[in-house]
Amino acid sequence: MKPKANHERGGCAPSITQNRWWRRAAAAPAMLGICAVGLFLAQVDPGCVPGAGSGLTETDVQQIVDAQLNPVEQNIQELQAGKDTPGPAGAKGDKGDKGDAGAQGPQGPQGPAGAAGAKGDKGDKGDPGLPGPTGGQGIQGIQGPAGGTITTHSQLSGLAADDHPQYVMNGEANAVTTPMLVNAAVALPKIDTAGADPNQIMKFVGGQLVWANDEVGTTPNGGVSNVYADNGLTGSATYGEVHLNVGAGAGIVVDPNTVSVDTAWADMRYVNVAEPNAISTPMIQDAAVTNAKVTSIQPTKIIPQGAGSGLDADELDGLTASDFASSGHTHSNYWSLGGNSVTDLYALGTTTDFALNLVVNSARALRLEPRDGNTPNIIGGHAANTVSAGAVGATIAGGGAAGFGHQVTASYGTVGGGRNNTAADFAAVSGGYANSASGDRSFVGGGSENVASAREATVSGGSNNNAGGIYATVAGGDTNSASGYASMIPGGVDCTASGMYSLAAGLQAKALHAGAFVWGDSYGADVASSADRQWTIRASGGYRFFTNSAQSTGAALPAGSGTWSSMSDRNVKDNVRPVCAQEMLQKVVALSVQTWNYESQDPAIRHIGPMAQDFYAAFGVGEDERYIGTVDADGVALAAIQGLNSIVQEQREAIDAQQSRIDELEARLARLEKKLSQAE
Repeated sequence: MKPKANHERGGCAPSITQNRWWRRAAAAPAMLGICAVGLFLAQVDPGCVPGAGSGLTETDVQQIVDAQLNPVEQNIQELQAGKDTPGPAGAKGDKGDKGDAGAQGPQGPQGPAGAAGAKGDKGDKGDPGLPGPTGGQGIQGIQGPAGGTITTHSQLSGLAADDHPQYVMNGEANAVTTPMLVNAAVALPKIDTAGADPNQIMKFVGGQLVWANDEVGTTPNGGVSNVYADNGLTGSATYGEVHLNVGAGAGIVVDPNTVSVDTAWADMRYVNVAEPNAISTPMIQDAAVTNAKVTSIQPTKIIPQGAGSGLDADELDGLTASDFASSGHTHSNYWSLGGNSVTDLYALGTTTDFALNLVVNSARALRLEPRDGNTPNIIGGHAANTVSAGAVGATIAGGGAAGFGHQVTASYGTVGGGRNNTAADFAAVSGGYANSASGDRSFVGGGSENVASAREATVSGGSNNNAGGIYATVAGGDTNSASGYASMIPGGVDCTASGMYSLAAGLQAKALHAGAFVWGDSYGADVASSADRQWTIRASGGYRFFTNSAQSTGAALPAGSGTWSSMSDRNVKDNVRPVCAQEMLQKVVALSVQTWNYESQDPAIRHIGPMAQDFYAAFGVGEDERYIGTVDADGVALAAIQGLNSIVQEQREAIDAQQSRIDELEARLARLEKKLSQAE
């Protein structure tokens, strides 16, 4: 048969076999030819390539055929020379030499895997955990037992009956210290009353305790220095009057019915001691000042104004309305409802430590609260909005309602608006409803019933979200919880990020481990991480990754599939060139293929394949000699299969031709056998 053209072989050179070795078998007898072909087929594994797996070359095959067919051809020629006349039987020939050893058989199956390698080095130490909360105060210890006391003389031994002073002397003879006294041991009979007069009491005079009269003020050391308002100076009718001596004379005398003052101290009858004969307004009883009581006011200053009006207030200060006319002043010290031309620093407010309220339609709209020299609090909106006592620099811009007021609970907290929001120390709530920024420097942007409960945590919006971890963030969504340190939930519903630095998003995504990333699609079931630093994604509709802006290159993992598909559309490819399949096969045969494990994995986890550097050196494909693209590995394998197929096809053609020749030889042999039988 005609060999394939060069272009049909994918650009390869003509096959080295060219079917030359089997042409010599055409002249062989059929029976011996069958043996020769059988021997060849037995030595050539149809699944291998000659010269690669079987170990046979063209020369080997030719030698096998020559050794089997040449004697047959010689015998046929001898028979033809004898004109089909059978000659005498020849002597039995000598035993032939032992044949050459057969070619090496195919490679046996791979042996069992070797023992597991040594255990790898210990991994790096993980990130330190967050400090735990401060423990509570321990319980108070049990109070020790009371010290013992000596109550009777019989408890002391070795002392005579007259040695009692020895028991109590503590630096001074006959002295008894307070801790040494037994309860009820000091009684009235024990106190020396010698030299005391009747009705005297014991008092300190000159640093000593002496008997003295109980009359107040009879001695220089017995005067009264202070009388407290809650007790006063009281007396009883049983003992008569109470006198307070304030100098010469009787001073103030208090009896059960009256209080009198000595005439020498007449000024004491008036409260205003700074000005004699003056009585302040609160001291005047209602309706006590009548016309008859007024004698020193000029009648011209009291001008009746209308029936029953009594006084004209316009005349009390000596000024009339004309004194305030535009010709008399310029209003420069007053705020005008129409506005003022301000050329200097002016102030509108209070000069005392009292809050300033601005009202609209009789309802408070703005309250400015002073804080003892600190930053004042600014409370706008409804009167139900409040700032906790002690807080300074707090701000409530507006909003609130009756029963739903805002509250700033600590200094420098801020509520922008909305209703029923709460902010703590340096925290802020921009707006929304029932939001709480209770963590130090935390923030809630808006939404409803969101809580930022940890330090510097953030909830941007949504509903029922909780940022409970330090630096945690919930951008939005509903019923999400970011409780891990620096964790985050960009959005979604019912997501949890409880691991440090974790991230969860979508529907019911649970990032439960440190550094975990979890995405949940719209399918209504939990999808959770199972290890630290893990990426877990549920995309029941499949995955698509594009590596160019036109979305023409990339890879996809179809829905329900476990195999990645690379974009391989003919319409997105350029510079297409044919390859020599047999050359690819030869390179694949020469390529070193080994088993190995990645350094980052356990040695028990095995992989198989070439090294990327060897693959790149052999085929020159891919972006980098450190990587093997799956599409390139597949392409090389397919090309090698094509090369192997071309060799197998050539072998099949040679076998078919050989079979035709065998059939021809069998027919000739049959004719010869027939002639031989007829000749006999």
